[in-house]
Amino acid sequence: MLDQFINLNVLKYGWPLALLPVLIHLFNRLRHRRIDWAAMMFLRIASRKSTRFNKIRQYLVLALRVLAVLALILALSRPLAGTWLGGMMTGDPETILIVLDRSVSMDSKDGSSLSKREAALARISDTANKFPGTEIWYLDSVVGTPERVDRLEPLESQFDFNATDTAVNMPRLLEQASDWLGKNRSGDCMVFIASDMQEDNWRPEASGRWAKVAEGLSGEEHPFKASVQVLAKTRAVTNNVSLRVLEARRGDPRTAPEELNLVVQFHTSSKAEKTLSLLYHLNGTNVPPSNIAVKHQRVKVKGSTLPINVSFKAPPGTPEIGWGFVQIGLGTDADDPFAIDDNPRDNRAYFVYGPSPEMAQSAIIGLGTEAATDNIRRAADPFYDGGTNRLAHVLAPGNLNATAFAKYATVAWQDPLPEGPVSEQLMRYVAEGGVLIFFPPSETNQVSGRSFAGMEWQGVQAATNGAGEALANWRVARPANDEEQPDGYRVTGWREREGPLANSQNNLTLPVRDLITVRRNTLRDHGVEAFNAMELAWEKAEALRAQETPDGALIREMQKALETTAEHLSRLGSTLWPGTRATDFRAQLVDPVKSLDAAQPGVARRELVDEIWPFLERWRGQVDVFEGGHYVMARFSDDRPLLTRKLVGRGQVYFCATRPDEAWSSLHEQWFFVVMMDRLIRTGEALGAGSYSVSHTRVCGTFEPPADSTWKVVSSEVETADYRRNAGVYQSEMGEFIALNRPMTEDDWQFFAEEQEDLVQGLFGSVPVHVHWETGAAGEASSTDGPKEVWRWFLIIMAAVLLGEALLVIPRSSDEAVAGRRTAAAAT
Repeated sequence: MLDQFINLNVLKYGWPLALLPVLIHLFNRLRHRRIDWAAMMFLRIASRKSTRFNKIRQYLVLALRVLAVLALILALSRPLAGTWLGGMMTGDPETILIVLDRSVSMDSKDGSSLSKREAALARISDTANKFPGTEIWYLDSVVGTPERVDRLEPLESQFDFNATDTAVNMPRLLEQASDWLGKNRSGDCMVFIASDMQEDNWRPEASGRWAKVAEGLSGEEHPFKASVQVLAKTRAVTNNVSLRVLEARRGDPRTAPEELNLVVQFHTSSKAEKTLSLLYHLNGTNVPPSNIAVKHQRVKVKGSTLPINVSFKAPPGTPEIGWGFVQIGLGTDADDPFAIDDNPRDNRAYFVYGPSPEMAQSAIIGLGTEAATDNIRRAADPFYDGGTNRLAHVLAPGNLNATAFAKYATVAWQDPLPEGPVSEQLMRYVAEGGVLIFFPPSETNQVSGRSFAGMEWQGVQAATNGAGEALANWRVARPANDEEQPDGYRVTGWREREGPLANSQNNLTLPVRDLITVRRNTLRDHGVEAFNAMELAWEKAEALRAQETPDGALIREMQKALETTAEHLSRLGSTLWPGTRATDFRAQLVDPVKSLDAAQPGVARRELVDEIWPFLERWRGQVDVFEGGHYVMARFSDDRPLLTRKLVGRGQVYFCATRPDEAWSSLHEQWFFVVMMDRLIRTGEALGAGSYSVSHTRVCGTFEPPADSTWKVVSSEVETADYRRNAGVYQSEMGEFIALNRPMTEDDWQFFAEEQEDLVQGLFGSVPVHVHWETGAAGEASSTDGPKEVWRWFLIIMAAVLLGEALLVIPRSSDEAVAGRRTAAAAT
């Protein structure tokens, strides 16, 4: 791409100068008139062969002169080679806005002894030095407010460029950048983004927010012209292990009061088995190795492991409630941060422990006479006749008003979606850390119009055979031989690194692809639809405000869009959209906009801009949180979801599109279904509503304590830790502990690849984007040597061309030379 190599504007306006030698040659020809003269005509015919050579030589001289001028123009355009910086500006930009990804994954090893974050910072600083007259600003990914960079040396002493234990919401961050540019900047602006391109941080599914980013950075109405430069630090991380503590509790006070029980999980990017040395720390002191079993001191991991139960004897005097952490490595390699693996930032997990609750159980909600209910129970408790400590209870859906869901690790529901008090009770159960999975009701028990957490069953779809007839059951969809594909809906993709369908501890893939489905139920997400309707209302409002002659039709469309937004929001439930918020939304925005008179658009617009606009901006921000919607954990070949997850509070809600029923699918015949239910129960045990540990664990970067509270750091890897940026254990002035850990998405190592550059550029719409991909494995020599100006080479080329031109114009023989002779004196 030429625009990534050279300043196109210099070339655009400078290339006509290369025609100057041609014009001079033509003007020189016009100086001579053709006159037929017999003597000269004879000489011309006699030297015709020599004339042909002279013409060729003249054309070569002319071409070399053109090339010399063109080389001079290219040198003046300051071309760049071997760099991540493209030449999309007309000159030096007036403003450079630095956006540095400081998520956990950016602390992975890059080249030599630097992390990706450190290498990116050095590259940005070096690049910014190429523009001495440019105003430079830095956008902190945590604070979200740009700050002026007064000097480039050293950057670290002026701003916080240190690593964080947070994730990055890249579309939200870039939206803040575009808003700031629109209000404060003019002229050419360049946005420098340095990121490892982690998909969960870039969120390509957030199309609405990316559309706002593209709109905010482009358009003729803006006082600035923006371009985007992306330094993609996508070196493969092949030697990394991450650690997470899912649960911590004291032992049973009757049988093992001195024990501490942990549930630990590992993720590794290496395909080879690794042996890890673990350090256990409790209340400020390392736990003696003699208190811990050897198998828990040195753990073998491969791929994504199942949760591991670790029990050890707590030191004497250990309080009933306390804190601690588990760490990969014994802390003896402080001088080399990459001595253990490629990212030291995810090698420690903090926890807060408390009393041991009662053993969790699972509840199956459905008609006991249905085979699907029994199949779910068998999967949740495969040894229900004895030999296990798990209990699966089948409860009738009509008698749940007095059910205490908090005692269940997992609730499986295969009936029409709940409503009324039961729905509210289940929402509270999930918000407090419960795990709930919904299966579609049978075809004879379909009820429309109900939703839970904003999700609604849309309707049953049945697969058909070649004759267009619905398949009776999954067995008739089986192929005649192994070489053929079965009929019905095929599963083609699922999340293999996290969730209930993740790979096994030995990195073996679950056979989800073997599932045969002939019936499924589709889902509708009211949260996403509320966001889309709100964005439509915002679009109409902005169009109305920009019109010279207001259009009443826009007012009516805005009113309709806000009514639609309110309708979808009402389907989210009181946990996600409390009644007070719903009332305020209608009173502050929907009703005032509804009262605008479309017959008097001028008056309506003044009222909208002067009185209603602040509420429109505020509620738009409130509805933005529903843009992400749900996570698709497994999908069919037509991209319809098989398994969907939605996060509510500290808990999780799953929707499975098919049933373990002969008429629907072979789910109950697949052993991965047992694994899936087992993992949901384990997750429910770790995220249990009654778990003291989970209730005192939060995600770093999202913890928002009460404004009047004070929290001090108790333990962290950073001396001056901040709960907004750094993981650790913090304590309030009331003595309450809270453990902050990195987001779960930072353990999902899915990154954009160079083959997806069109997708990345498409996120920015019409904004000029240049992406420089750094590939290879961690630890290899850096492939980015910074911006290299090659204008000197073009000056050398120009000199060489002029030298060649000089050689061509030298007379090739004495015949072409004009010898000066002294006039002889006349003889006397």
